[in-house]
Amino acid sequence: MTAHKYKTKKGIKWLSSVRYTDIEGKRKQAVKRGFNTRREALAYESKFLREVNIYDIACTLQWSEFVDLYFEDVKPKLSPSTISTKTYRIKNHIGHAFTLPVNEITPAIITDWLNNLLENNDLSLRYIKSLYIELKAVFNHAERIYNLSPNPVKKVPPPTRKEHKKEMQFWTYEEFNSVIEHIDDLKAKTAIILLFYSGIRKGELLALKWSDLKGNELSINKTLHRINGKTIITPPKSQSSNRTILLPGLAVKALNEWRNEQYSDDSFIFEWEKTFIERAIKQGSESAGGKRIRVHDLRHSHVSYLISLGANINLISKRLGHAKVSMTLDVYSHLYPDDEQTIINLIDNNLITKNSVNDKNDIKKNNSSE
Repeated sequence: MTAHKYKTKKGIKWLSSVRYTDIEGKRKQAVKRGFNTRREALAYESKFLREVNIYDIACTLQWSEFVDLYFEDVKPKLSPSTISTKTYRIKNHIGHAFTLPVNEITPAIITDWLNNLLENNDLSLRYIKSLYIELKAVFNHAERIYNLSPNPVKKVPPPTRKEHKKEMQFWTYEEFNSVIEHIDDLKAKTAIILLFYSGIRKGELLALKWSDLKGNELSINKTLHRINGKTIITPPKSQSSNRTILLPGLAVKALNEWRNEQYSDDSFIFEWEKTFIERAIKQGSESAGGKRIRVHDLRHSHVSYLISLGANINLISKRLGHAKVSMTLDVYSHLYPDDEQTIINLIDNNLITKNSVNDKNDIKKNNSSE
């Protein structure tokens, strides 16, 4: 199944050329010309194969050809950032995973492919799992739309590998203050202060406009992506990510100082500049003699700071834009004290307080009776 472009007097056109096996087992080819785009040619091929009722269509498609068709099928439904992610994974891993027709790929072949990925220590288990999910989506599409049967990926469990869990990196309040004092670039310094005291994501930060800031209220209603060298603004990643948070006075003061340097209601608070935050973190950390963290670790630093202050987990979850409190706990539960002595201290302090109140009441009663 392929689409080719050709020249005409009126410009470039596309043709559809599809080979298939009919119900008698004979190999055939169907060609149709005159399409304006490759997508139109591929859409025609899909429709043609469904109309002629070719239930074993998958066996006529090489894996790489079907992956191209799959991408064309799902692309109109995807956001720009998802398209970018899928394009990268398909180009680098999925598209050339197999050199067989789709229906000749077995669970054993898929397992062997996954094992090869797992042996590559440059790929994290999390990333390999994302490739497995992508692969599964392709096979499920083949089954659902093009009648692939059986679906081999259904017999292949998700990949697993013993890994040492990386310790979460973050700055304590003291570490943050030490580093921030050594950062010279006002733009980056303000951005880092805002990230530490708000916990917002980098994409949310870079999408902010001055019109999103009203006093100490900050509206998070969009996110910025850089795709193929272009800036693209999209809605937040989920409904819960669309939120308004309050900022402490220190963060508002830092923003107002930066506002005096660069201000227009229609402009971004932080105009996009490649790695300006990363460079400042590196410079400040080295100057302060502190540890260097990633930009996203400032989100972790914010949560760690709030937990140290005794903030309610429900409020933290809403502030982060998580859909469920369980999401927050899954990531940050280890930051809460877990020794039983802490619980006992809380109980004892509560009892001491109540007993003290009761003793005072008894003294008052005795004095009044006298």
